[in-house]
Amino acid sequence: MADYYIVPRIGTVKVGKIRPLHLDRFYTNLMESGGRNGKPLSPRTVRLCHVLLRQALAQAKRWGLLASNPAEDATPPRDTRREITPPTSEQVNRLLRGAIEVDPDFGVYLRVLAVTGCRRGEALALRWRDFQLGDDGPGEVVIAHSIAHVGNGIVEKDTKTHQGRRLMIDAGTVEVLRGHRRAWETYAELAGTRITDDSYLFSSVLDASTPWRPDVATNRFIRLCRDLGITGVRLHDLRHYVATSLGAAGTPIATISSRLGHRDRATTLNVYSHSLPALDHQAAEVIGALIDNTPSSGS
Repeated sequence: MADYYIVPRIGTVKVGKIRPLHLDRFYTNLMESGGRNGKPLSPRTVRLCHVLLRQALAQAKRWGLLASNPAEDATPPRDTRREITPPTSEQVNRLLRGAIEVDPDFGVYLRVLAVTGCRRGEALALRWRDFQLGDDGPGEVVIAHSIAHVGNGIVEKDTKTHQGRRLMIDAGTVEVLRGHRRAWETYAELAGTRITDDSYLFSSVLDASTPWRPDVATNRFIRLCRDLGITGVRLHDLRHYVATSLGAAGTPIATISSRLGHRDRATTLNVYSHSLPALDHQAAEVIGALIDNTPSSGS
């Protein structure tokens, strides 16, 4: 955030000369043309820049470089969060079936996203050592890393929250993953190499020593949606599908939050509160019974 947005625009301004007016002009500039190729930035991204600046200038104040923090009097844009519209189960099933038919590896990738709720880069960073796949029944996966773009290349880093998580995976997905590994072991053997526990699940080289780029996954998804005639669905929406489906099934917020890899339950509620059904059925019954003076099943 600092290197790409902040430093190129106001990095030469001396700390002691920064005023709220400078920051407001900076935010306006980002909103108008701060993105790639001069495109506007979203209010959320501009607010993230504001948060970073406010923290940095607060440290400058603690060091005695500033008498007050100008970011506290600046006016960042409001965060107009986009209404979440997750894909339907029918759409997800069509995507999975369509991908398996034309691009089996990508079909496995989409299934991993659709059952774990992990982020795009987290799935790309998965290696076989991260799985425990028994001979029968469910398995487990540890999600602890992510693949990200840096310049023209990619790097493997920690997850967004710098915290790993262990998730259960269903028996059907375990069987799909076993088949995926058998297929890649066959390809590798024919090429005179081998698949090991350090190999990536999703790769374009026969020894699976390097992962897909994140933009490769996104472009494949866009082509798949176009070929299937599915509109209005993004790759990231599979994550929303997991969250809202689990919420509709009555899964506790703490479990959903843990599966998605949010830092805490407040993040999950903040993002999905309007998309999750009301789950306090017993509370509603108790209150209604008290008002109407009738016994409730929970009393």
